[in-house]
Amino acid sequence: HLDACANVSRTEVCSVSYVFAERFWRGRKQAHVKAEGLVATPSWAATRVKPSKGSQFFLGGRFSGAPMHYHQAAYNMLVYGRKRWFLAPPAHAVFSMLPAHQWVTHRLPRLRERANESRLYQCDQAAGDLLVLPDLWGHLTYNLAVSIGIAQEFAW
Repeated sequence: HLDACANVSRTEVCSVSYVFAERFWRGRKQAHVKAEGLVATPSWAATRVKPSKGSQFFLGGRFSGAPMHYHQAAYNMLVYGRKRWFLAPPAHAVFSMLPAHQWVTHRLPRLRERANESRLYQCDQAAGDLLVLPDLWGHLTYNLAVSIGIAQEFAW
């Protein structure tokens, strides 16, 4: 059940799965999604960027998300739901295995206590919003509601 963490207190660990997969789009599913016009490459990207991977589908319940990590530039289109992004400039980007919910409830308060939040930015993404992530910026995504969308890494 996607909203299994809806009644979990912010101090409890949430174990809702977060699906983020390129292979979802292969074969007939990809052809169907493109034919129906359900998902399209943003017009600004069609002639300016070179995709480094296929589109990646993501689906996650409330309080799920991707741990802190970084990679090359990417865009992320939220089709349904709401998510919070925590962003760190390249000089402060790190990889973490800590699940998003645990990071938000345990690590983030400690960072704020130590006044390190000046290196950390945050924004909320609503359905229909497209977020463009620059090269090597650290980021953690945290679903504030069941969220569905696509993402794609690219090079300029």
